[in-house]
Amino acid sequence: MLTRNKPYHLLSAHDLSREDLSDIGERSRYYRERVRTRAIPQMLVGRIVATLFFQPSTRTRLSFEAATQRLGGTCVGFSDPNVTKAGGEWRESMADTARVLNGYADAVVIRHNEVGAVDLHAQESAIPVINGGDGRGIRAEHPTQALIDLLSMEDDFGAIDGLKILIVGHVNQRCVHSLLIFLTKFLDVSVFLLTDDDEHLSDAEERELRSHGLTFQYVAALEDAIRRVDVIYVIGTKSPCEVAGKLVLRPEILQRSAPHVRIYHPLPRGIELPTEVDASRKAAYFRQVANGVPVRMAILERLLNGSHQGL
Repeated sequence: MLTRNKPYHLLSAHDLSREDLSDIGERSRYYRERVRTRAIPQMLVGRIVATLFFQPSTRTRLSFEAATQRLGGTCVGFSDPNVTKAGGEWRESMADTARVLNGYADAVVIRHNEVGAVDLHAQESAIPVINGGDGRGIRAEHPTQALIDLLSMEDDFGAIDGLKILIVGHVNQRCVHSLLIFLTKFLDVSVFLLTDDDEHLSDAEERELRSHGLTFQYVAALEDAIRRVDVIYVIGTKSPCEVAGKLVLRPEILQRSAPHVRIYHPLPRGIELPTEVDASRKAAYFRQVANGVPVRMAILERLLNGSHQGL
């Protein structure tokens, strides 16, 4: 695993090579089968993973805790910073929180509302740090969600190379940032972005993606791209109950897509993904979310059991 500093952290999609992505995918499938058969190696017995969630979470927090316990480990942590002195009125520094956690746990998963807060924690951490989502906007990331997205697409299409992907919603979100960075590591991927005018990627992010060879363009309507894509990746907006009509994947528009198209969404959803779509054979988002536990089992194995490159 390529990381910025030791101990080995997962802070950004930049931290992983294409070979790393392949290895994580392989181990995720291994653990998915092991969970199905209940024959799971207990490699984290005696290990503690701390989950520090300064923002609300359902899937990320619970799947990391489930992954830890599936592997025989235990969890400590919080889901409301106001009940701790790490958040709320005390606002203990991330550096001090890291120094404390060094003596309490073997790894830490952090979600934070500020971009860069997880990196600040990692600078003082003697244990692996995993970014469970930090902030919103420029440089915000959610690398483990993007790993789930890649595994789900590979399950359905066999490979990421050559895919045509339409992303619908507010693309200036952390899960999209990490996914786009990962997509630069594959060949002949084309991305179409449908978003509000004030939700475009920053100029710096666009230049970086293009410098790494990713082909992408903004489109004005679903009809402009839906007939020529393989993947429709729907995401939410800042106001889940107030979504521009052009960002809603209505069933009648979905009918215009190719039969092989698959729809993904990191969840939770708002009105951008109507429940009527659930009955479509193209809907893949609940299979996608089920991949959260095996993917995070594979990540914990790599960080805590030394099964990554360079160690």
